[in-house]
Amino acid sequence: MDITEYSRREQFLEALKTLGEPEYLEILRLLQKKNVHYSENANGVFFDVAALDQETFDSLEQFIEFVKKNRAELSEREVLINSFKQK
Repeated sequence: MDITEYSRREQFLEALKTLGEPEYLEILRLLQKKNVHYSENANGVFFDVAALDQETFDSLEQFIEFVKKNRAELSEREVLINSFKQK
């Protein structure tokens, strides 16, 4: 794994920390769909990001980008709605 890929995966891990429960559940569904080995205990679900094949990692990364985009759009809508309420 080259430094660029390592950096992408590191950024992915940071983005995972910002997800809510519904998004975590979708990540888990994607892992199950791709037959990725993971472990689960009282502290959560754990998997080795470095061991993911490129296709699986790309799918997870696309999902994270989808979540970020949706959050930004929702935030913009809330600002717009609040501006109308103030008028």
